[in-house]
Amino acid sequence: MKLTQIIHWPAEKISQRVLYLLMGLVGIVFLLFFFVGFDRPYMENPDFNAPLFTDAVLLLGILFLLLVVVLVLVRGLLDIRKWHGDGEGYENNVPRRKITHGLLGGLLVIVTLSAFGASAEPLQINDRLFSDRLWLKVADMFIYTGLALLVAAIAAVSYGATRYKRKGKPK
Repeated sequence: MKLTQIIHWPAEKISQRVLYLLMGLVGIVFLLFFFVGFDRPYMENPDFNAPLFTDAVLLLGILFLLLVVVLVLVRGLLDIRKWHGDGEGYENNVPRRKITHGLLGGLLVIVTLSAFGASAEPLQINDRLFSDRLWLKVADMFIYTGLALLVAAIAAVSYGATRYKRKGKPK
């Protein structure tokens, strides 16, 4: 397959192939993690496991995180002129600037509320007491924020699925 052929593919086909590639990579790393050297004992405490491919799982997560951050930043930089170019902030009669400000404000409110509600109680982890107040609150904040956003996404998808009507579809 030549690069000139891939350039002419529709975006749906390219994104589908990228998804399959990423899913295959994740599958291979997790299969290696669970089936190759999973039962190795931890040197400091033999009661715990020290899987051989732990570093590969962590590295894959970090690489995906960096990839997402880079893609979001590049997309944001490419679209920056759209944000400031329009006077009203409407695109195809949709108030995109108001929607963007509403979503960013909502995210800020959720993060702030979850930061205030986060616990800083010390945790017992592997027979050691973890009592760093800042990191306990930050971890709890991310958990609460993630749960709130997950509930909001499920609610939005459920609401959208009940309102989905395709034009031109025979009844």
